[in-house]
Amino acid sequence: MDIERIRKELTRLDLDGWLLYDFQGINPIAREIAGLTETFLTRRWFCLIRREGSPTWLVSRIERGQFANVQGEVRAYLSWSDLQQQLNDVLGGCKAVAMEYAPDGAIPYISRVDGGTLEMVAAADIELVSSADLIQWCQARWSTQQLATHMEASRHLNTARELAFRFIGESIRDAHRITEYDVQQKILEFFAQN
Repeated sequence: MDIERIRKELTRLDLDGWLLYDFQGINPIAREIAGLTETFLTRRWFCLIRREGSPTWLVSRIERGQFANVQGEVRAYLSWSDLQQQLNDVLGGCKAVAMEYAPDGAIPYISRVDGGTLEMVAAADIELVSSADLIQWCQARWSTQQLATHMEASRHLNTARELAFRFIGESIRDAHRITEYDVQQKILEFFAQN
């Protein structure tokens, strides 16, 4: 979890925090940001990343051991009412928090938090903001090397396209009958050589 990068974005977006949440794998975005993609979890967990300070985790007491190596403070809840109270405590001082949801369902790829959990957070007098911009900034940015690789692949694809149309044009001019399979093989031959 790149805490410093997230904090910079929280400051830029004027948000108090990013509240990651998952239950039984419904939020792969939160799991990836939190570094829990390989951890088998069956209970709800939250992680609040604030602009300042260490992250605060709220996890089921049953699964607390699964969070032994996470960065920040780990709190455990035992019951539903305990979860609600501790979540309110964790969110104390926050006014606007990002979560994986999209207003009006505009971006379904982002909408990973169930309505009841959103209501529970909003009941703590928190303004909920979509984490879409945070996700894009923290996960979907390419490094210089990734961009260079993408541009190289793009050049190869463009060359393959030009080759395919040249092959089709020559075949029509020479009255050779070709099929889509023939064009496919020409493209595959190009990629095998490059």
